[in-house]
Amino acid sequence: HDRVAFLSPGVPVVLRAAKPDHSEEVTKIGAGLRKRRRELNLSREAAAVWLATSEHTLRRWETGRTPLVSAYPKIVEFLGYEPWPKPTSLAGQIRAARWRRGLRIGDAAKLLGVDASTFWWWETGRKPHRLKDRARIADFVAGATGAPVGEGIAPEPDLRADQIADIGSMLRSRRKELGLTLESAAKVLGANTWTILRWERGRHAPTCRFFPSVIRFLGREPWPEPRSIADRLRAERLRRGLSCSQIAAVLDVDEGSIGAWESGDGPHHELTRAKVEAFLAGLVRPWRRRGAKGREPLT
Repeated sequence: HDRVAFLSPGVPVVLRAAKPDHSEEVTKIGAGLRKRRRELNLSREAAAVWLATSEHTLRRWETGRTPLVSAYPKIVEFLGYEPWPKPTSLAGQIRAARWRRGLRIGDAAKLLGVDASTFWWWETGRKPHRLKDRARIADFVAGATGAPVGEGIAPEPDLRADQIADIGSMLRSRRKELGLTLESAAKVLGANTWTILRWERGRHAPTCRFFPSVIRFLGREPWPEPRSIADRLRAERLRRGLSCSQIAAVLDVDEGSIGAWESGDGPHHELTRAKVEAFLAGLVRPWRRRGAKGREPLT
């Protein structure tokens, strides 16, 4: 038309417009979940149990809400495919590999032994310069580097998805064997009821500080006998309920080194190998500062 409409002052006008579209990836995830659920003839409640989430959360995903990255492994397993376009660039491959494992940027960075900002730059297109970093990224993208499933709250790169599920089933079986309710088991393990329920459903792994009480509750360690130095280091750290940063302080190294060692890369120097062996043998104990007089071992 060759005319322009002007709004008169004081005249109430209702303006209507289409709602903004969701991103292509989120829309595909929501539509894919809904379609797959109908193909399997599952109710939303049954599908939520499969996905280790709540019915309310699944409804939000199906209507376009972005899932947490920790939920991506279960979603990929449920759909039978990855609900994002096939990456063509290195940055896209790194991002897809992180989503495939359910890792946040900080967790993936610890796994590769770099800081989070460096990993973020790689995902935004900056290429790694060091040959060591390129090799690690190649293994990470190819799936050769082990990775955990992240959790919604305070994830730690300790366990794989199958190990998380095993711990959940072990806890549930042990609780029923002892005839305990969720509330009673929560008191024994020093956690709340909702946390125990998440563990039993395999949605989250216990954080490192809970593993001493988990081992006492089960009466055994919930992992195979560690043979490699990486597995032995991880197992000993979890036995003591210590995080990577705490172990780094004990051994006087940076936190990224602990993540690299537990993923199978090193230690390479004789001094650090001696420190790790001493820690595994129980000869190295955590220290805390005691004013200006020195340090005393933690008991």
